[in-house]
Formats: sequence, structure tokens, C-alpha cells
Amino acid sequence: MTFLQMLLRGGTMNCVRLLKPETVAQMMQNQIGELTVHEMKSAHPAYSRSFDQFPDESHKWGYSFDINTLPSPNGRAAGSVSWAGVLNCHFWIDPVRKVTGGLFTQILPSTTSGSSRSHDAGLNRA
Repeated sequence: MTFLQMLLRGGTMNCVRLLKPETVAQMMQNQIGELTVHEMKSAHPAYSRSFDQFPDESHKWGYSFDINTLPSPNGRAAGSVSWAGVLNCHFWIDPVRKVTGGLFTQILPSTTSGSSRSHDAGLNRA
């Protein structure tokens, strides 16, 4: 959560600059132009199921994050970024509302039913 808070604060944590604000901004900006992100098909279903963080919605890819282009049904603003790890460690950052959150589990296969949709549950304000 400390890392997510640092990104939410534009690269600063505990009055120490770790990343330039421009670097953090680039991480959270569309880096694929007109292309859109679609369902990510699993190459190894025993470890990770196929998933789409924003089904039937346009979303983009920045440096390191999936970017939702519309407000999410769970309250995140358009421009929020998110990602997850293979063991269902989901996190998101909403730079508009200044909120970040995460759901860190150790479950295989990843994106198990229900867990990928509930990752808005953990809130942490900057």
C-alpha cells in the first residue's frame, strides 16, 4: 500500500521524491493510441484464467497499468488505473478521487470467480 500511496501522490512518499511527477503521469496515460484492451486469454488456465477488467467497455494500456476510460460501476473515476498479479493481488489507483485500494490474496488460479470484481473493496486515501 505504501507503493500505491507513493504513486497516488505523484511519486512522493513521506516527503521524499522517489519518482518524477512526469514519470508517474506517463505510467497512467494511454500509451496504445486508438488500440483498445480486450479480454486477456490465459496461456496456462491452471495458474490464471482469462479475464477482462472492464468487459464491454473501452480501456487502454499505460506504462504498467490497465486504464478505465469510463467511470467504473464500483465508483472509480474515468482515468483510474489497475492491475493484478498471478496470485490474485489486485490493486487500483484513482488519481481523480485521490484513492487507492487493493485486495491481496494468494489464490490459484488467479481471477477466481468474484475476487477480480471485488477489488474496489479496500480503500486507502492519500
